Amino acid sequence: MKNKLKVFIDPILQEFEAPAMAAIREVIETAGWQIEQGSVESECEITYSDSQVNNNIFSFAGYDAWSALHTSTPIQTNKDEIVPSRAVIVKDGVTKIDWVMVAHFFLCGIYERDPECIEKNGIPGIGALKWGIGNIPILNHIALKAAKALCNSKNIPAPKPMWPFGKSWAVSISHDCDRLFKYRTQSFFADSILEFKRGKYLSSLVSFSKGLFSTGASLVKDDPYYSSWVKWIQVEANLGIRSAYYIGTWNRFDKQSTYDDIRYSPKNDKLKQIVNKLISGGWEIGLHSATLAWKYENRFEIEKNRFKEYFGVIPTGIRGHLWSLNPNCPIDSIARIKSAGFCYDSSLGMNLIHGFRRGAAYPFKPYDDQNGTSFGLWELPPIMMDYSLFKSGNSNKERIKSFQFRLESVKKYNGLMLLDWHEYVLSDKIMDGLGLKICDELKSIKDDKQCWFATPMEIYDWCAKKRWD
Repeated sequence: MKNKLKVFIDPILQEFEAPAMAAIREVIETAGWQIEQGSVESECEITYSDSQVNNNIFSFAGYDAWSALHTSTPIQTNKDEIVPSRAVIVKDGVTKIDWVMVAHFFLCGIYERDPECIEKNGIPGIGALKWGIGNIPILNHIALKAAKALCNSKNIPAPKPMWPFGKSWAVSISHDCDRLFKYRTQSFFADSILEFKRGKYLSSLVSFSKGLFSTGASLVKDDPYYSSWVKWIQVEANLGIRSAYYIGTWNRFDKQSTYDDIRYSPKNDKLKQIVNKLISGGWEIGLHSATLAWKYENRFEIEKNRFKEYFGVIPTGIRGHLWSLNPNCPIDSIARIKSAGFCYDSSLGMNLIHGFRRGAAYPFKPYDDQNGTSFGLWELPPIMMDYSLFKSGNSNKERIKSFQFRLESVKKYNGLMLLDWHEYVLSDKIMDGLGLKICDELKSIKDDKQCWFATPMEIYDWCAKKRWD
């Protein structure tokens, strides 16, 4: 019995051989086997070619289809499956799907090159739904198909389980720390000065007025955003679960920042107090990188070093503020994040819709779609952000129904439901009090004995290491 399955790829693919191998690796590893490339077809457990051999578990569309993959249109093959047209093979009246091409198409976000699919900054919006990313996690779907085919083969070892013993799916809660305080006494005044310098005099006056109001309000009442964060910690503690909080170290008042960057100071005493409480209580804290961190040399590393300076720990996970990666070449940002020493990224999310941006509800390793190069960084794909859930209905009843639908679509495919709830959303005036309703749903999920609640770092540790022990 071999430790790794060998894969033969038809050399006719030429420059697409390496990307095909990268796609197959992600599919088969998700399914539960590690692989390596072989050169002799008859000696390989998996063949990706046009030959009619017993170990050919994938249909093969060929070189011309690969070269034209980027010109594909969406084709619906059944109720839930939507695949790129170039991956559809029609021969002698029989239709087959090249699932390797489908996996590659979604894992590399090829559809994201279509402006009609993009909301802003390279992030898919409502137009991307035509590709079925709101239906099912297509990568999980393909992996389960491959696992079934391989398990029917002879002399193939049993696959490694997708999750720890007794668990069939997972939920991970994460929080982007964007608005620590509603009553921002100092930063409103700083905003006023900044806006005055930019010639935005009315905005400057408004910010100054907010600073005066916040100064008074902070003296007589608790800050609702900070209280929301404290409430999140209490909810999670009561449920016996832990989550991750992504905290920024580069704010809008730093050089090479934007107006959208965080407004709080990482040196804030109340922030440090709550971070210390999280660390001692077993929560994970990660870096919430600035919106332009991808643009500057060594910025991810600089922000990471600031994190260590302010909070005394080195972050192992990262999420870009506003999902910020290089909008024209996200893989370039992935390479920079890896070189900065992070274990995982979780920035491939969406604002207006929830679902499976890269087709996956399971951690994967992004790779260059041109040459198949993987940088070894794991991507933990966010499935749903609070705002995308808020936009999914006109009432909390509709939104909870949407939440339950998404949950079932992940559970059906043994996936990871990675949630992104901002730290301030348990304030009852935010998003119609949706955050409070979600807490009730979390209590119900906790009763599912087949569900594994874990922090993102625990998910990474399982997928990258413990799963293969």
